[in-house]
Amino acid sequence: MLITGISGFVGPHLAKSYIDEDKENQVYGLVRRRSDGDISRGLRDLGIEKQVKKIEGSIEDLSSLLMAFDEVQPDIVFHL
Repeated sequence: MLITGISGFVGPHLAKSYIDEDKENQVYGLVRRRSDGDISRGLRDLGIEKQVKKIEGSIEDLSSLLMAFDEVQPDIVFHL
Protein backbone atom coordinates (compact mmCIF):
# COMPACT_ATOMS: atom_id res chain seq x y z
CA MET A 1 0.00 0.00 0.00
CA LEU A 2 1.19 3.50 -0.84
CA ILE A 3 -0.33 6.45 0.97
CA THR A 4 0.23 9.98 -0.28
CA GLY A 5 -0.29 12.48 2.50
CA ILE A 6 0.88 9.99 5.13
CA SER A 7 2.03 12.88 7.31
CA GLY A 8 -1.40 14.50 7.47
CA PHE A 9 -4.22 13.78 9.91
CA VAL A 10 -5.89 10.81 8.20
CA GLY A 11 -2.79 9.12 6.74
CA PRO A 12 -1.31 7.77 9.99
CA HIS A 13 -4.68 6.37 11.09
CA LEU A 14 -5.18 4.63 7.75
CA ALA A 15 -1.67 3.17 7.95
CA LYS A 16 -2.20 1.94 11.52
CA SER A 17 -5.49 0.30 10.58
CA TYR A 18 -3.83 -1.52 7.68
CA ILE A 19 -0.87 -2.61 9.83
CA ASP A 20 -3.16 -3.74 12.66
CA GLU A 21 -5.15 -5.84 10.18
CA ASP A 22 -2.08 -7.94 9.41
CA LYS A 23 1.42 -7.28 10.76
CA GLU A 24 2.85 -8.51 7.44
CA ASN A 25 1.17 -5.69 5.50
CA GLN A 26 3.72 -3.25 4.13
CA VAL A 27 2.88 0.42 4.17
CA TYR A 28 4.79 3.08 2.25
CA GLY A 29 4.16 6.77 2.66
CA LEU A 30 5.01 9.55 0.25
CA VAL A 31 6.31 12.48 2.28
CA ARG A 32 7.41 15.93 1.24
CA ARG A 33 10.81 17.17 2.32
CA ARG A 34 10.54 19.46 5.30
CA SER A 35 13.15 21.99 6.31
CA ASP A 36 12.93 20.93 9.97
CA GLY A 37 13.44 17.25 9.07
CA ASP A 38 10.43 16.21 11.15
CA ILE A 39 8.27 13.36 9.94
CA SER A 40 4.69 13.06 11.04
CA ARG A 41 3.86 13.48 14.69
CA GLY A 42 0.84 11.29 13.95
CA LEU A 43 3.07 8.35 12.97
CA ARG A 44 5.04 8.78 16.21
CA ASP A 45 1.95 9.18 18.38
CA LEU A 46 0.41 5.99 16.95
CA GLY A 47 3.67 4.07 17.42
CA ILE A 48 4.07 3.11 13.77
CA GLU A 49 6.88 5.44 12.71
CA LYS A 50 9.30 2.53 12.21
CA GLN A 51 6.76 0.29 10.46
CA VAL A 52 5.95 2.78 7.70
CA LYS A 53 8.55 3.06 4.97
CA LYS A 54 8.79 6.70 4.01
CA ILE A 55 9.58 7.78 0.46
CA GLU A 56 10.51 11.38 -0.10
CA GLY A 57 8.70 12.99 -2.99
CA SER A 58 5.88 15.21 -4.09
CA ILE A 59 2.68 14.51 -5.97
CA GLU A 60 3.42 17.69 -7.91
CA ASP A 61 6.61 16.17 -9.33
CA LEU A 62 5.98 13.47 -11.93
CA SER A 63 9.51 12.04 -11.75
CA SER A 64 9.34 11.54 -7.97
CA LEU A 65 5.92 9.89 -8.35
CA LEU A 66 7.21 7.54 -11.03
CA MET A 67 10.24 6.65 -8.90
CA ALA A 68 7.98 5.96 -5.91
CA PHE A 69 5.69 3.72 -7.98
CA ASP A 70 8.70 1.93 -9.42
CA GLU A 71 10.18 1.32 -5.97
CA VAL A 72 6.97 0.30 -4.21
CA GLN A 73 4.94 -1.31 -7.01
CA PRO A 74 1.81 -0.93 -4.87
CA ASP A 75 -1.36 -2.97 -5.15
CA ILE A 76 -3.30 -0.19 -3.41
CA VAL A 77 -2.81 3.59 -3.51
CA PHE A 78 -4.61 6.02 -1.23
CA HIS A 79 -4.24 9.63 -2.30
CA LEU A 80 -4.87 11.86 0.68
